[in-house]
Amino acid sequence: MIFVYAFSNQWGTNISLRTLIDLQDELKNYPEILYQKIDQYPQSFFDEFLRNKTYSAIIGLGDLTGSFDKIKIETQAANLYGRHSIIPLADPVLKLDLPLLEKVDRDTFIFGQNMGTYNCNWLAYQIQSLINQKKLTTLHLFFHLPRDSVSKNNAKGIANLLIENGVLQ
Repeated sequence: MIFVYAFSNQWGTNISLRTLIDLQDELKNYPEILYQKIDQYPQSFFDEFLRNKTYSAIIGLGDLTGSFDKIKIETQAANLYGRHSIIPLADPVLKLDLPLLEKVDRDTFIFGQNMGTYNCNWLAYQIQSLINQKKLTTLHLFFHLPRDSVSKNNAKGIANLLIENGVLQ
């Protein structure tokens, strides 16, 4: 089972949620995917959907701040939430367990190493920490989506990347 989540705003209008909805349509022939929006504090979401579950892949979608025109594939998460550690005395940075990405459309994607210090980073750090602690083989991807992008284009690009790189069989 693959788990895909997206952050939602109070109106449900942000690019992450719209892309999640379009991704469900784009990947309708892959029934082994569970889609979930986050409309609560990340700790509650983590406890409910991730802490005691095992997935072959966990894929996150978040809104990208700043002016970017490409989807950012994040490669690491920092042990920082605001100005505080997420897990005291833990590693300052965790590399995400990305799949081998041999086929990446450079017109659509860029790689990033800075998830910020808010909800996207908090959840990615917790997920990767859990994967590491339990020695899981779970793949872990996080996509930061440009706020002004077109959700259908995002979904198509992400779906192609997942299929072409063997994340979806």
